[in-house]
Amino acid sequence: MTEEVIVVAKWDYTAQQDQELDIRKNERLYLLDDSKTWWRVRNAANQTGYVPSNYVERKNSLKKGSLVKNIKDTSSKSIRVPVLKCT
Repeated sequence: MTEEVIVVAKWDYTAQQDQELDIRKNERLYLLDDSKTWWRVRNAANQTGYVPSNYVERKNSLKKGSLVKNIKDTSSKSIRVPVLKCT
């Protein structure tokens, strides 16, 4: 199960293009993709779009690194399980 990362808008931002999203100061958003300078987020109305990453800050993430990188790193690693011999 993947942790949902919440970001909070530090300032208002008005979308300049169709793929961007209007945000308001202190608005809580779900972070969907942080692999680039513009982050893809989802708001409470279930609208998605891109916002400048410097306009938002993470609230509940354990790591400050890239969410996409963390998911890729986790999915590419194999899990080693010890085997116990019964005698």
